Amino acid sequence: MKKNIIALVVLAALGLVAFFIFREPPADVDKEKEAPLIGPVSPDKLERLEIIRHEGTGATLREEIIVLSKVGAEWTMIKPVEYAVNATSVQKMVDALAELRIIDVISENKDRHHVLEVDDEMGIEVTASGGDGELAHFIVGVARQGMTMVRVPGSETVYRSNGSFRITFNKRADNLRDHTVTRLDRDSVTRMKFFSEHGELEMVREGEEIREGETVAVPVFKPVGVEIQNFNSRAALGISRSLTGLSAKEFVDDKPGDDVTGLGEGATRVEFEARKDGKEGSYTIWLGNKDEKKRMVYVKSTELDQIFLVSMHLVSRYWAKVDDFARTDEQVAQQAKARKESREHGEAHMKHAEMRKAMQPGSSPGGAPGMGGAGGQEIPPDIMKKLQEQMKKQAAQGGQGKKPPPKHEHKH
Repeated sequence: MKKNIIALVVLAALGLVAFFIFREPPADVDKEKEAPLIGPVSPDKLERLEIIRHEGTGATLREEIIVLSKVGAEWTMIKPVEYAVNATSVQKMVDALAELRIIDVISENKDRHHVLEVDDEMGIEVTASGGDGELAHFIVGVARQGMTMVRVPGSETVYRSNGSFRITFNKRADNLRDHTVTRLDRDSVTRMKFFSEHGELEMVREGEEIREGETVAVPVFKPVGVEIQNFNSRAALGISRSLTGLSAKEFVDDKPGDDVTGLGEGATRVEFEARKDGKEGSYTIWLGNKDEKKRMVYVKSTELDQIFLVSMHLVSRYWAKVDDFARTDEQVAQQAKARKESREHGEAHMKHAEMRKAMQPGSSPGGAPGMGGAGGQEIPPDIMKKLQEQMKKQAAQGGQGKKPPPKHEHKH
């Protein structure tokens, strides 16, 4: 009995907390008058975004100021560093501002600012500006039930606004930066040359091929100046594709020096030829020291004047050597067998799916999709035969396609 009473008291207390935190607003609130700097921002007028966010608490609290600027149709970061940005992330911010609407007042009590995460420690301050000056200036708080708490700096009033957009603005500067190391046309590499402690190894593209069971032609590579048993062209293709679309994990902005990065003279590198926006060019990726703890490698490229940390998994193949591409006759046979089994499994799966679709309620030999009737598609004769046999069995069981219930034996 006492447990039930305690549970009721706890529920009542939680209900009161919810009421005061997420209560409905007074009927006479003039939202436009109270919050002139919280509202929709036209993307055409938006030219600058400043975001102030915090990490840590108390003595470890750290402020980060991010400034994004729009020049023409492109956004770029100008603070804390000048750098290209992730266009998708910034576009989500622009869209959130364009759709921003106040729903109601949720609190006018300053003591609740921390709970609603709109105080100086938890809140994310956003200032949107354009040619006419400030277009919006507000603090983003917690998101709940498809709504986000917002407050104008200097005001105690907290509003609910439409949409859950806290995560949209709560981005570290490094997360907003463009992590691209190379961005070139896919399958455009025509030559690769690897320089490492294993020596030099060169490969060139000699055309394209369509393997058995496939429909799309892919580039074929061959080694230059060296014989490699059963050369694995597909392994070379995988490397060529990674070279044209390499992304970093972290940025190295403090220029620690060649002794730390290992990117000085004699560093491992890959020189290759590829296309960018349809234009041929020569490119190089340098590989430096490995950070074993982070499982990353120091990397730079001719594309950007920037040092990156890239996943070791992505670039480990760039320390290429002959043995990486050689295969025994047995390995070739095993790989061919594996491809064949994979292809046969896929075909069997498709046939099974077609049978299941044809056997769905309402299907009939005369007009069901896939049964060769009006509006349907022809299916293979062997599948048709199996379907007909299955239908005969169903008819013998009462025409409902159901099996009689199994008999159960009880053991004592």
